[in-house]
Amino acid sequence: MIETDRPLRILVFANFDRRRRQTFYYNVDQKLYRGLIRLGHMVLGFSDRDTARELAPLPGKRWGVGRMHARLIETVAHFKPHVVLMGHADLTGPEVFAKIRGAAPGVKIGRFCVDDPQVNTKAVAAFADQAALADVGFITTGDADALSRISRRPGSIAYLPATMVDPAAETGRVFEAPATSLRWDGLFLGTGRLGRAAQLDYLKSHLPEGFRFEIGGRAATGVQLRSLEFYETLEKAAMSPCLPIDERVPSLRYYSSDRIGQLLGVGVATLTHRPAAFDELLEDGVIPFDGREDLAEEMARLWRDDAERRRRAEIGWRLARERTPNWRVAQYVVETLLGEGYSKRYEWPSGPIA
Repeated sequence: MIETDRPLRILVFANFDRRRRQTFYYNVDQKLYRGLIRLGHMVLGFSDRDTARELAPLPGKRWGVGRMHARLIETVAHFKPHVVLMGHADLTGPEVFAKIRGAAPGVKIGRFCVDDPQVNTKAVAAFADQAALADVGFITTGDADALSRISRRPGSIAYLPATMVDPAAETGRVFEAPATSLRWDGLFLGTGRLGRAAQLDYLKSHLPEGFRFEIGGRAATGVQLRSLEFYETLEKAAMSPCLPIDERVPSLRYYSSDRIGQLLGVGVATLTHRPAAFDELLEDGVIPFDGREDLAEEMARLWRDDAERRRRAEIGWRLARERTPNWRVAQYVVETLLGEGYSKRYEWPSGPIA
């Protein structure tokens, strides 16, 4: 157990997805929730969408939004949290922020987001609006220029490491296995929308003969893998690229979805778009590439040199566990919200950057 000198009462207001039996137990909402508990805090989880559905007089969550918010304020009033940490709270307007502060004077409010500012513009705009109402918003993008363009209030947005892993959820060690014992040499799980389909088609036609490349999940079937099936699939592959949505547009600095943490966490050799600069955060723990041609060459190189593939994958696995385990990222989030200084040096841009 990792303890703090001052346990806090923390309310995590997010989508815990009880409706689907919490099959996304490895998402950022759940990882931060468990990380806060590991720190020794008193943590309550409040699932906004589930509660709205459960309280709705008619089928559908939209009929229960008002009742859900009333239940939220009742919870805040009796729990008196020191911190409220919000996930994708798109059902929640400015008046709810004011009511939270009224029910728990002195509370610190955080909002987090894993969307790409260049692609998910509507969701990121909603995040920026709420970050200005909160004390600090956290997003998996460390590009100061991009964030300054969406910031509604100076000092309202900070970086959230996408490389976060939960050692209790990501238990694989793919680097320990030779590629010949794995089902695939390369795997891509994710969406195939926008420019990704062309990148995947290029890889399929330009990887060496004999290279076992699998495209799974939504990019192949339109169905997203969940629960243990998701991890069991990841752990069958030697390497996986984190593809940009559009390779013609440079990736934002330090941007990724949470897929990068899931890959690193199970020991898959992880290839990342060079403009995202993850090699600055994880050194040899990731394999940078410049575009589809370079990516195909890097994947072929690792295929031919399995010892190097295993070496790089183990470095990424180890550094992600050392630098961005969920409890350490959660500690950074809380310390940023409290604004009382940091207890340690973090290996990523720390504090508000826009």
